[in-house]
Amino acid sequence: MGVFLNAVVTIHCHQLAARLVSPGMPAATPGHLFEIGRRTDDVHILVAGLRTAGVSILKSPFDSAAGNRLCYIADPDGTWIWPYHDRQASGAG
Repeated sequence: MGVFLNAVVTIHCHQLAARLVSPGMPAATPGHLFEIGRRTDDVHILVAGLRTAGVSILKSPFDSAAGNRLCYIADPDGTWIWPYHDRQASGAG
């Protein structure tokens, strides 16, 4: 079994969401209870390849308050996935 290195799970609920800064995504729906975050080397390169492959890009790359560059994509089941990179660590904008 491999080592589990990184995971981010966001669970949408009114009490928690009231204290978070919204990245500008639509409100969660009953069928959309979580999203997945995954670190990558460069979000822009990833998005370019995903667009070419026909993946649904829900929100183009943008800067978060936490200092990350991220975007939102959807998997075939509609689950939101947000690939990100640390702008300062990677040197990528």
